[in-house]
Amino acid sequence: MTTQERFNIVKQILEENDLPVCTLNIKQFDKVSELQLIAGAKDIVKKIKRYEEHIDSNNMKYPEYIMRCVRKNLDLDEIDVSRDMEIYSMSRKEIFNAVCTWNGLIGYGNKIADWVEDIYQISLND
Repeated sequence: MTTQERFNIVKQILEENDLPVCTLNIKQFDKVSELQLIAGAKDIVKKIKRYEEHIDSNNMKYPEYIMRCVRKNLDLDEIDVSRDMEIYSMSRKEIFNAVCTWNGLIGYGNKIADWVEDIYQISLND
């Protein structure tokens, strides 16, 4: 199967399920074999729908781009909302460190927070 054929199948699956054809959704099919893709990849469709329902609920403590970083830092798929309640219970410092780490600033979360406090003369306490 060519890349174009694979894309067309993914696009068709998304459209048949009234899901947006966007990079985030298309990426969910990257790890699926051709056989699974041809079979319809129902589990992925369910996962995407669960994610969309979650972000549409508007009960998010942090912006979605922050949540994606934290999820990936916790070795979750970026749209896996199964541990979001656990993430919401993390301190802001833990969230900040997770985002920094995911973005390659390993071990710098606290230092960056200190710089922000010192430069802007504000307190970032939880």
